[in-house]
Amino acid sequence: ALDPASLTLSADTLREGAPLTIRVTARNLADIPAETALLDYYLTDAANETVLVRTDTLRDLRDAATASLTLETLGRTGTNRLNLTLRQPDLHEAVVFNNLLIAPFVVERDGVPPTFEVRIDGEPYPNNPDPVVNLQDPALPFVPARPTIEILIRDDNDFLPLQGDTTIVTVTLDDRRIPFEALAGKRQDNEVLLRFQPDFSGSDSTHTLVVSVQDASGNKAEGSPYQVHFRTSSALRVEKVFPYPNPMNTFTVFAFRLIGPEASLIEDFRIRLYTLNGRLIREFDLIEEPGLTEAGGLRIGWNKVRWDGMDADGDRVATGVYLYKVFVRARDGDAGFNEATDVEKLVVIR
Repeated sequence: ALDPASLTLSADTLREGAPLTIRVTARNLADIPAETALLDYYLTDAANETVLVRTDTLRDLRDAATASLTLETLGRTGTNRLNLTLRQPDLHEAVVFNNLLIAPFVVERDGVPPTFEVRIDGEPYPNNPDPVVNLQDPALPFVPARPTIEILIRDDNDFLPLQGDTTIVTVTLDDRRIPFEALAGKRQDNEVLLRFQPDFSGSDSTHTLVVSVQDASGNKAEGSPYQVHFRTSSALRVEKVFPYPNPMNTFTVFAFRLIGPEASLIEDFRIRLYTLNGRLIREFDLIEEPGLTEAGGLRIGWNKVRWDGMDADGDRVATGVYLYKVFVRARDGDAGFNEATDVEKLVVIR
């Protein structure tokens, strides 16, 4: 007989993916040992379909024996029912009601979507669902010729680990699907980091990346599909450097956009500040001191350098008009790139 008092479930309501453990004790009420007893586990799901999950064999049952089953709940949302049946294959019992037990349980669907973020060379870009109208749109970001694209996916369901394969993420670049084998991945149970590095060397073009993400339960991530357009250039150049705010009070930020295949092609990049009579008061050498830039080094795309209004001696400069000039030089000696910019004005108001 199955002891109803011994029947336990790890939980009667579970989140989809959480394992369900059932334990029950079978007792021999006869005076002689039961040579073989079979314990059948039948599962009836929310659609009222019944399947045999497993059969345990209890041998030489003299007094009592405890059996257990761990059941996966993925795909079993709704109200389910376990029917436990104890039987002896070579014996017809006149009384069978004490060999049957029913254990209902509910599996709640995982309805919480995963989250994800996409970074190109460490920089996040907003989702742009619209198609590209102008391939030369100056608002489109520039990236290196071989950018590192990272996709970080997180899910809060501890019981349904992200697999990190095409069941949860689809990546297309310029309308071509990236095979999953090309995506180097690092997985923890609730987090997947995918990384790949396309090669746009020699390309002066606009590209489109699309990423679609869902979790193991099929929940579509918010913001999926994510789309971003970006440009690449084989020619190295620096767009106009400008400080903001200008006039400044306590600080200003020099912003400029670096365009080209890779930032390492630049050998020298300095921003110099002068008084009106030409005295040098401060120099920012972005090659020797990469930490002066917001990103910790020159990068293709936008760069920012903050000035706190101090001169090279650490003294605050006085109210007035100052001049700044940018000197750049490429490693390959590109004469068109190795030029100093025009002298520009910066106003300090204390």
